[in-house]
This record gives sequence, structure tokens and C-alpha cells, in this order.
Amino acid sequence: MKKTLKLLSALLAVVGVVMMFFTQVTIKWVSGHSENIAVQALTGGKYSTIGTSFNGVGSGLAGYILLGVGALILLLVALLPMFKEHDVLSMVVTVLALICFIIGIIFIFLIRKNFADANGFESSKVLVGWGAITAGSLGSLAILFGSVSFFFDLAGNN
Repeated sequence: MKKTLKLLSALLAVVGVVMMFFTQVTIKWVSGHSENIAVQALTGGKYSTIGTSFNGVGSGLAGYILLGVGALILLLVALLPMFKEHDVLSMVVTVLALICFIIGIIFIFLIRKNFADANGFESSKVLVGWGAITAGSLGSLAILFGSVSFFFDLAGNN
């Protein structure tokens, strides 16, 4: 059961990382036109509407990287036989993965504010994209399932 929960948690986090390539922020222009910006919101790029450059949000990219690192850590804990023999090591490394998830999700949910600040927009003109919302939600579910597996580790159940 612990292994299944860890694998499920890692899978949710990996799907959350894939959400990086979908809409991160939506900009509402004065003309009423909305523009969706995907991974370029994290790395920088050009607006398709007016052709000017904008700054990327490195903290959002760091959030996705932390989500991926946490997923890799949980995959290692679930798949390597070394962690089956050492329960304390398994618990410590699982907590490390959960901390990566928590910090990563905080960074992901700050994408809108950081994007607006980095590019001089009013906060009412920038909305969180569905990719960032989905990634944060999947990361939250990954924390839930990872925490349950940690408590099973703590209780010593299989």
C-alpha cells in the first residue's frame, strides 16, 4: 500500500510538471482581447498581440522544477529495494519530497502576482492560467497521497 501511494503521488506530480506547457497566465488587454501565455510566462518571450518582450517568472519555473524533483525522489523511494529495508531512511526522504512539493506549489500559485510585478501590469489585468491551477491542484493531491504513505511508514504498515 505504501509503495502504491508513493507511486500515485509521484505520478500526480509528474502530470503536474507537464502542465507547465499549458496556459500559465492570461492577460486581459484594454481592448477586451485576452492573451494566454504558456511556458513563455516562465522563461520570457514576446506577446503575440503587440510584439513586445516580457519578462519571465523564474519562481514559477523553480516551482515546476521542485515538483519534478519531489516526484523523482518519491519514485526512487517507491522503486528501490534499499528503502524497503530502512524505514527511517524512507520516512526522511519521503518528508524531503513532500517539502519539495509544498515549496513548489507555493511558487506555482505565485506565478500571477510575480508575472504582473515583473512586467508592470495591474494585478486585475493578469489571471492565473488553467495550467498553473491544474499543476497546483495535482501537486496538492500528490502531497496528500505522499503524506498518507508517510503515515503508513510511521505506523510500520505495508
